[in-house]
Amino acid sequence: MANWRNYTWVFPIIGAIFALISIASPVFGNLTLYDVYWDDSYTIPIDIWMVGYWEAGLYEGWINELSSVIGLPFGATTTPFVLSFIGLLFGAILGIGTGVLGYRGDYRRIFSALSGILMISFTILFIVWVEVEWSPFSGGSVLDEWDDLIEYQFDPDFGVIGPFIGGLICLAGAFVHPGERTMPLASKQSKLMPTSTIKYCHECGGEATGKFCARCGTSLKF
Repeated sequence: MANWRNYTWVFPIIGAIFALISIASPVFGNLTLYDVYWDDSYTIPIDIWMVGYWEAGLYEGWINELSSVIGLPFGATTTPFVLSFIGLLFGAILGIGTGVLGYRGDYRRIFSALSGILMISFTILFIVWVEVEWSPFSGGSVLDEWDDLIEYQFDPDFGVIGPFIGGLICLAGAFVHPGERTMPLASKQSKLMPTSTIKYCHECGGEATGKFCARCGTSLKF
């Protein structure tokens, strides 16, 4: 049975796959709005990706254009989206590279840890940054174009959950010591055993010690 520690290089690759899936998944799902004046609430299906692009039905655009389309001054900017996207992508690439090197026998646990730290750190940076700017996770309130007070909150999606899972998997790969790859016993023995130099007579089969057979005296040619 193979030692599972020989496959420690799989950890950063799996973590990187989670990060890449997160990049391809929205960070926000639905937008819930509550009109305080009319005492009415409704939900807008909307997908917002880490790169800063969003779609809501027939409408689409970049996150800094969302306010003008919906009519609510969120104050969101593209900077935390683009910066976190680049950091998360770099962490995923580093994780894949670490796994490939590990498969080739050069596993670097420090790189696996760095990959996980990048995934988690840039996701935390994104969450904190956008929360300070316009509070999409915790919710906030704004005045719409008709001066009605609107309370809003976005639902988080896999785009902000996956990087934590992938980062923890990469960190786990950094704390597990990889097993040593051993060569099969037969190949080791073949390298240690010297090649035989003993010669035999082609007439009687006796051991030859010189140019003539010591048993029958036949002249030997090798």
